[in-house]
Amino acid sequence: KTPDEALSLMYEIESASKLKHTALINNSNLGNETNPQVVKDSILYAERLSSLSGLPILFTSNMDKDINIYVKKAWEE
Repeated sequence: KTPDEALSLMYEIESASKLKHTALINNSNLGNETNPQVVKDSILYAERLSSLSGLPILFTSNMDKDINIYVKKAWEE
């Protein structure tokens, strides 16, 4: 929910995997509900996490409307 919680989770993943994070990817994916405003709003979150972790943001991803989705969630028909 917060950049602080994300940082804590990152440390847990590093500990369990014995791997170190080297950068961040801002992937604010809400599936079909993702829109330009959702992506724009996620940038401050990613920047805060970058500041807390000392890791650079490599890129922000966005869903292209031309992407074919082959797997649907159980609640989708």
